[in-house]
Amino acid sequence: PQVTNFQLAAGSRITGTITGGANNTKLKRVKIRFRDSVSRRFRGAVRTNDDGDFNFNISPGSYIAYISNDTNQQYASTAWTSNGGHVDRNYGEIFTVAAGGTKDLDINLAEGGTIQGIVCNSGTGTTCVESSDHQFKKIKIRKFSATDRFSNNIEFDTDTVRSNSKSKFRLQVPYGVQSIRQWKKL
Repeated sequence: PQVTNFQLAAGSRITGTITGGANNTKLKRVKIRFRDSVSRRFRGAVRTNDDGDFNFNISPGSYIAYISNDTNQQYASTAWTSNGGHVDRNYGEIFTVAAGGTKDLDINLAEGGTIQGIVCNSGTGTTCVESSDHQFKKIKIRKFSATDRFSNNIEFDTDTVRSNSKSKFRLQVPYGVQSIRQWKKL
C-alpha cells in the first residue's frame, strides 16, 4: 500500500444567524454563499438550520456573503453589509477571516414579498400558462432596481433566478416598486 501524508492549513469559521424584519424572526433554510472578494470565485455555501443559525468552515481570507432567500418566507435576498444598507449583490461588503479565527455574521433581511410568474411568448395573444414544451425554461429573471418604502431610489442587483422546467419563476424582494428584466441564456 502507498502511504500519503497530508498537512491541513489552519482554518477559519464563519458563524451567524439570519433573521428577518423588525421582529427579528429567525429564518430557516436560507442559503448563504461565500465568494472570494478579489476573484469573485465561489468558495462555498451553507443553509441556516431550523433556528436560523449557520456555521461554515473556510480558509482564511477576504470574502463577500450573499444571502439567497429561496424559501417561501417573505423576506428579500441581499448581499451582507454591516451597516444594514442595501448594496449591489456583485459588490457586497468585504470581510476578512483570520487563520484560526471566527467571524460572526448576524444578518437581518428586509421585509418584503414574492414576485412570481410564468415566462411566455407575449406575441401569441393567448393567456400565459405553464409551458408544456419547456421552451421558456432556464430564462434568467433579474431584479435590478427598486424604490424602497421611503421613496429612496436604490440601484442594485438583489437577485437573479431562472425559470424552472415549467417556465415558472419566483423571486423574493423587499417592499417597494420593483423593476425586473428577463432574458434568455444563449
